[in-house]
Amino acid sequence: MNTTTQKTDYNSNINQNIKGRFIGQHVNLCLSSLIPELSTYQNGEFWEELENGYSRFESSEKGLTKCPNCMEENLEVDCETGLCEDCFESEPQDILEWWSVSSYMYDKLKEMGYPVWNNGMIYVWGRCTSGQAILLDAVISYICEGMEILDGQINSWGIK
Repeated sequence: MNTTTQKTDYNSNINQNIKGRFIGQHVNLCLSSLIPELSTYQNGEFWEELENGYSRFESSEKGLTKCPNCMEENLEVDCETGLCEDCFESEPQDILEWWSVSSYMYDKLKEMGYPVWNNGMIYVWGRCTSGQAILLDAVISYICEGMEILDGQINSWGIK
């Protein structure tokens, strides 16, 4: 019996296309120039309402054997956070970009411990990376893998 498991190439051409389509549906507009302006008008209340500003990449899932941040498998992960030791931080997150996202994306990011904010009308993600396409962020691979839409998965968005 062959028990070999195939590792997913998150950034194959097909999966980049799939993740690009996912981003097209769930990431709307860059708000990086607007959010700092907004936060000054709200007398600091914005920062109090920001969820997951600390405890980077905290996951509500317990007992993971794959860190949702670095995507490394077969790691010892903390049962409380679901993160490997290298990824867990308890300092304020360094938010480099702000993006308007769908409510679905907001919920997934919040669940995974990424900084998010909403006022009931707009959902915002505080992205902690910059300088690369959003589809290359590990969190996008993790969400798409969880939806089972990557190449070879049951709900694949790839070309049939």
